[in-house]
Amino acid sequence: TNPVETISSICSGTSAVLRHCAGNRKLKKMVYLSSCEVYGKVEERLRIKEDYQGYIDPLSVRSSYSLGKRMAECLCCSYHAEYGVPVAIARLTQTFGAGISAEDGRVFAQFARSVVEGRDIILHTEGKSSKSYIYTTDAVSALFTLLFKAEPGRAYNVANEDSYCSIRKI
Repeated sequence: TNPVETISSICSGTSAVLRHCAGNRKLKKMVYLSSCEVYGKVEERLRIKEDYQGYIDPLSVRSSYSLGKRMAECLCCSYHAEYGVPVAIARLTQTFGAGISAEDGRVFAQFARSVVEGRDIILHTEGKSSKSYIYTTDAVSALFTLLFKAEPGRAYNVANEDSYCSIRKI
């Protein structure tokens, strides 16, 4: 609903953090939390490698999030190259589990609320859209792994390939 604020906050917020990190000589590593949304529309495939580009329509206001994340990743790599900021990029897929807000609007959260409240789960589409999901504790474990082992200036997908499924299957 707020594409200007979305893209602006992603880019300006990331830029502010990176500027701060550029002046911190004690910084050992930073992990930027990005999103698999940087891939935009992808063909139905189980494994997306980090060099995959996907397709994002720059004229769609819905793209403000995806393009904002792409620009933030470019800022991370630029700060690494120019100022030596040791930043790695974590591209998180849909994360679910403990800590997810009760108001979360994502489909798995809506399904969980329906079950808890004893309501039927209603699909508003055919449910063919597929993606990977990752449990919160697995995502946190991956982030710590990246913090200690990732190569700065690179992006890493954080996803559970075994959880790849359609909305209908969920």
